[in-house]
Amino acid sequence: MRKLSGLSAKLFLLIFTAAAAYITRFTFTEWDRAGFLYPLLSRAEQIAVIAAGALLIAALCGIFLRFMASASEKKERFFTVLVFTILFAGQLLLICSIGQSTFMYDPYRVFDEALHMLSTHTVSGTVMEGYYGIYPNNIPFTLICYWILSIGSAFGLADTGLMVLLQILNALCMDLAVFLTFCILKNWCTGNAARLFLFLCLINPLVYLWPGFAYTSTFSMPFLMGALFLFLLLIHSDSKKSQIRCGALLGLVLILGFKIRATVMITLIAAAIWALLGFAGKLRALLPGFLALILSLAVSLSAFGAIQKHYVDFDYTDTAFPVVSWLAMGALEETDGMFNTQDYYDTRNAPTKEAKQTLNEQKLSRRLKDLGPSGILRLAGRKMVRTWADGTDDYVSYLNQYADTGKLHTYLLEDKKDFLVCYMQMMRCFLFLFTTIGSLLLLIRRKTPDRFLTEQEKPLLLLQLNLLGGTLFHVLWETGELYSLCFSFLLFALAAAGFDALYCRPSEARADTSLSVHRFGGPAAAVLVLIAAGTAGWLFCHTADFIHTPVKRHDSVISQKTYTSSEQSGLTAGNTLEQTFCADKPFNRVCVRVKNVLPEGRDSEYLVTVTSENGEVLLSQTVTGNDVFDYDYFYFGLDTQARPEALTEYTIRITCLKGDESNSIAFLRYDTGNHDAYLPGTLSENGVAVNKADLNFMVYCSYEDTYFRPGSWYFLCAVLLLGELLLAVCYALQNRREQKT
Repeated sequence: MRKLSGLSAKLFLLIFTAAAAYITRFTFTEWDRAGFLYPLLSRAEQIAVIAAGALLIAALCGIFLRFMASASEKKERFFTVLVFTILFAGQLLLICSIGQSTFMYDPYRVFDEALHMLSTHTVSGTVMEGYYGIYPNNIPFTLICYWILSIGSAFGLADTGLMVLLQILNALCMDLAVFLTFCILKNWCTGNAARLFLFLCLINPLVYLWPGFAYTSTFSMPFLMGALFLFLLLIHSDSKKSQIRCGALLGLVLILGFKIRATVMITLIAAAIWALLGFAGKLRALLPGFLALILSLAVSLSAFGAIQKHYVDFDYTDTAFPVVSWLAMGALEETDGMFNTQDYYDTRNAPTKEAKQTLNEQKLSRRLKDLGPSGILRLAGRKMVRTWADGTDDYVSYLNQYADTGKLHTYLLEDKKDFLVCYMQMMRCFLFLFTTIGSLLLLIRRKTPDRFLTEQEKPLLLLQLNLLGGTLFHVLWETGELYSLCFSFLLFALAAAGFDALYCRPSEARADTSLSVHRFGGPAAAVLVLIAAGTAGWLFCHTADFIHTPVKRHDSVISQKTYTSSEQSGLTAGNTLEQTFCADKPFNRVCVRVKNVLPEGRDSEYLVTVTSENGEVLLSQTVTGNDVFDYDYFYFGLDTQARPEALTEYTIRITCLKGDESNSIAFLRYDTGNHDAYLPGTLSENGVAVNKADLNFMVYCSYEDTYFRPGSWYFLCAVLLLGELLLAVCYALQNRREQKT
């Protein structure tokens, strides 16, 4: 039996290693979001840059472990507290500095409905094109947001203040997930892995950026990691009372997490496989805990169902999308299994639950048949790469909405984000590289004859099974770069353990295996010097591209990119829309998002003007339906560039000269009346202000410039080179000190 368990564990490890290695391969090249930097390099240079960066991160981790090896228990506690202080302070700083006017996409729909519930206390089945009738799985998270906003509202917070409250709680959820992951590594793996995990969180920009995105992906993180922590605590409990407490709490955490995001249930599946493989010890001795877990799951699920029913007064039997609809969407080769608008409308327009089921079963069957076995494997590979290999997790799309901007936006979200994106990709490469190395070492290292994994390695297999489940889930399901986010700290933890396993070996002189002897001392310094020299050469070769070659640049002033419905009625002859906005920065472009009411009718005509508060006309232009694609923007270059010396109000005025209900353009807007998408401005129809409504519009300055000024470029080069040389010197000095001792 033990031999069979070992073979089964090896099989899972082999599958995980293969998947991680496959993704690692693509982390070297999947960073085309660096819009200027990426195409500047040849494919070989792209790979070399990411590889060099991953090695430098590895070097930084090695120096950190060497430094912490001699730290006292008091200093280690201080470091832990310091990390969490820096994390939370950095998250708060970015929440306040980015200044999102709203969330984007689904998070905004949830927030808007939670605001609406403050007055109705029920979830609407018709709001935003029947959103909750289509996605009832988001009702529980909306209820949680509603309860949070109710508390904030009782303290006098409203609209934007409530959004910031939700973002702060989102940051705390992420930090709690970090803490729970740290506890797992500290208690059941190695101290080195735990310390290094915290260090990786400290130097990864996504940990600071994603709190601004308050959604199920991040709110579910502490439930996923908390479930793993409680399961391991249950396994190691000495008394039946302790087992029962852990089992009961684990059931509650799993159901709450599942209701927030279904992928949390992968943890239960991973834990069940891990236990059945024999790594939980004698299952009979743990029976009280498992019985408490099963009872808690049943009671928690029933209780939450009753609570949800209290807030939902509509029937979504025939409107909710069936599971097979997402499987069919995930099998569409042309989109690599990403969200597909045509599939969405096909399913939505099917009148009954049975019709939706039949339609998507037919689609899935046809698509799988067309793909064939080899096509299915190729699509699965592309979906894995799409979900995991991009180091940004598509943060730019989900944070790119704001009422005002500054330099920070330029370097985090816009024209000069390329170096940050590049660094994130280096980090993603490092994470997958050492996750792969760690799992490979578990496979090939010799163990004692009677066991396959040591006690410190068993929890790592549990984390790997969970991450493997997350990977395979999105091979089957709809996919996208964002979907790896909820599993982030599993990846961080496994990378930390993998680096620890490769870089350190347990000290034979001490019983405490968290104290280690470090490998690769001298050679590492030489490699760092070579990397520094290579970086210097690369920078020198591309200097002209950065400081002499003109490139298209744009500085956003306002970015209000959300709208309520794609089925808004068109603007017809004799009617006018006016959108005001405020700016204190130069701009020469204004754009508004539109849709033709009927795709065939494109000869409606509109006069668009932009005027300042003192009556200066900056734009006057006539456009027709032929001038734009559906769901795209009308882009208007101003006749005169606006150069406000102080905060100035401007007005976009749109007058329909020709058009009727069947041949007109809908100017898309956000007009639920619950939250003001763009607080500084107002939208008016025929001179009458619409309550809490704004067009989907953007204002920005477009121009040609070099990427860097010479002074800035040479300063950046100097900082990079000095940083790399400093790492090399630190390695050399640490190695010398260790040789002396």
